[in-house]
Amino acid sequence: MASADRVNPPDPGPGELRGLRDFLEIYEAHFDEAMSRSMSMLAADAPAGQVGSAGPVEEEVKTQENRLLIRHAILDGEWEPYWNDMRAMGATFARMGLMFPAWVKIVNALHIVLAPHLLRAHREDPDRLVAGGAAGKSGSAGSQAQAAASSCGASGGSSDVGVSADKITLGNVSLLTGPVPGLFKGAVSGTRAFFEYQNSLGGVCGRKLNLDARDDQFDANQNKAQYQDLIGKAFGFVGSFSVVDEGGSSVLAAHPDVPDVAYALSHAHFNLSNNFSPQPLPPGWRLGSLNYFKQKFGPPVITKMAI
Repeated sequence: MASADRVNPPDPGPGELRGLRDFLEIYEAHFDEAMSRSMSMLAADAPAGQVGSAGPVEEEVKTQENRLLIRHAILDGEWEPYWNDMRAMGATFARMGLMFPAWVKIVNALHIVLAPHLLRAHREDPDRLVAGGAAGKSGSAGSQAQAAASSCGASGGSSDVGVSADKITLGNVSLLTGPVPGLFKGAVSGTRAFFEYQNSLGGVCGRKLNLDARDDQFDANQNKAQYQDLIGKAFGFVGSFSVVDEGGSSVLAAHPDVPDVAYALSHAHFNLSNNFSPQPLPPGWRLGSLNYFKQKFGPPVITKMAI
């Protein structure tokens, strides 16, 4: 009997396959460098360093087997063998006592080595760097993110608004004071905690993420003023949360090239082309369960329901 929590192998779409093939090309061209540098990076880490603890012959055989499985999965669509191998590897790591943070470091080490090669190879075609990812709500905000990604492997310097040689500044406008002080403090604390975690892994393209957090004081005009002040200083906005976010929506609407990754509460903010919600809930979502009851049970039930 199959496990109830079994996760099926991936089924990538055309855009994702294109991105995977681009990755495979770089992965194979720089395979020896990727393995050598990532293992060196992990050697100093006690938990993650256990990955290379097998004998050299066994490691080489396993590495080449895995390399072949990746190739057949991406080029021939044979995902099941690769997926099973990943599950078996995960079980082995679990028996070794390797916790999830160590696994993240392993994956990130390979990313750090290969990402600059991908960026250099496709910097003239940024759409390929986000294959299957940024085509959606926005053209212009996605373009700004793509432009930053395409210059990510460059020598450094101030390559965009809010981007310097050593950091990327992002804004956050949340309700922090007012009638209920600290009401949405978690929006800033959570965003900052993630930034600190990402910075501990090397940041983004060698740059640290820097959060410029602002308080709208439960005032729509203040919300607008804080967004306006951050335009031209921050690359984009991340994690903002406020019940008066309609204030800043007019500012973001006037700057569709500025990405805004936040859970929007007002219709004006949610409908922005450059708002990317981590939990998109379109207007009317609260009626979803009620409409279900209406369709399933009809008038005899819904006329006697209480909310």
